[in-house]
Amino acid sequence: MKYLIIIFLFFIYACSSIKPEGNNIAVHYNVNENTPIVQYSVFHKYDSLSVLYFYVDASRLQYVKPIYKNNFLAKFSIKIQLFKTNDSKEILDSLTLIKSDTLHYQQGGFIFDSLFFKAVYPGSYILKVKFTDVNRKTDVETTIRVNKKNYSNKQNFLVKNAEGLPLGKTIFSNNDSIQIIVRNSSSKYLFVQYIKNKFPCAVPPFVDFLSEPTVFIADSVFKIKVKNGRTDFFSLKKEGIYHYSVDTLKVDGPTLYRFYDDFPKVVSTDLMFNALRYITSNKEYENIHFLRDKKNGVDEFWIGIAGNADRALTLIKKYYTRVEEANIFFTSYQEGWKTDRGMIYIIYGPPNVISRSDPIEAWTYGEPGHPLSITFKFSKFRNLFTDEDYRLNRSSFYKTSWYNALEPWRR
Repeated sequence: MKYLIIIFLFFIYACSSIKPEGNNIAVHYNVNENTPIVQYSVFHKYDSLSVLYFYVDASRLQYVKPIYKNNFLAKFSIKIQLFKTNDSKEILDSLTLIKSDTLHYQQGGFIFDSLFFKAVYPGSYILKVKFTDVNRKTDVETTIRVNKKNYSNKQNFLVKNAEGLPLGKTIFSNNDSIQIIVRNSSSKYLFVQYIKNKFPCAVPPFVDFLSEPTVFIADSVFKIKVKNGRTDFFSLKKEGIYHYSVDTLKVDGPTLYRFYDDFPKVVSTDLMFNALRYITSNKEYENIHFLRDKKNGVDEFWIGIAGNADRALTLIKKYYTRVEEANIFFTSYQEGWKTDRGMIYIIYGPPNVISRSDPIEAWTYGEPGHPLSITFKFSKFRNLFTDEDYRLNRSSFYKTSWYNALEPWRR
């Protein structure tokens, strides 16, 4: 029996004439080996204080050997500034943390730390974070919404691993053992709504596809015990969406995901086949779908459009690298490659310019204002499960550009 979740996603409509303002943030989706990778999570520990946890991928830091030192050293800083709104000039709180590391030079992994900042309940804020790899002189800036309007939203929950470390991620495998810390220590249960993740991939940008408010159907509903503000350790046994709340009448709370094994990588034949949907005709896709040996069908497709095995290998590497990057950048309640932004990223590559002004994110390929450039605008949906639900403002205008972009993949 299926249970209807008494929630729905409210679409925030935005006029296509809105011009997003702000700096070019295209670097966020153009990661190379020199770009720092940092994960963040916010937890409201007290009514007047919150915590920013951060996790730095040590393999992306530059380690140098200072004069008169025996160890290779990485050095980085994190600067945070708290504002009432995104456009506010008044800084409510600020702090800069400078750290060095030698431990992870050879062993890799994540460097974990945290910062307290003053955010008073009730209220909502904007936290601007600037991470700097001091040795490499590279910066990555991030904006985080701080929601202190109530005690039930996801920032009042903290996910920890088996070692007791807070985690900045929401995507887990079957092998992950996790625990949820609940700020409201009087809670006796967390109510869990489980939804199978069977959402289709995006359709081409010129297809007239109406983005409507979506009602999610829970495939099952269950509860887990909370004692002294924490659950026992558990794992996500089945692929899908797990939404947690402290009350059946409240929809706020954290959402955890389990996608396929090895996510975000593309390693299985089925995944390689499914991700071909953007560059195959209906007939080509159906022909491979009904083959017993899909691997051979996928191989023959690539060789057929490439002309030879060597070029096929080059195209395969390029295409599936973009699929994996789309999973990293654009995953929301579904895998990143299935989303509108993921689709455009895979086919067109990283945009030259990205500007964002809620609720619009605009991607420009080519020089802004040039008659041959093209801009895609994505409108943000208000989504219970994720802050990353952006959907393309579709138009028949994109048809010629789409087929031109497909040509390099298929000639």
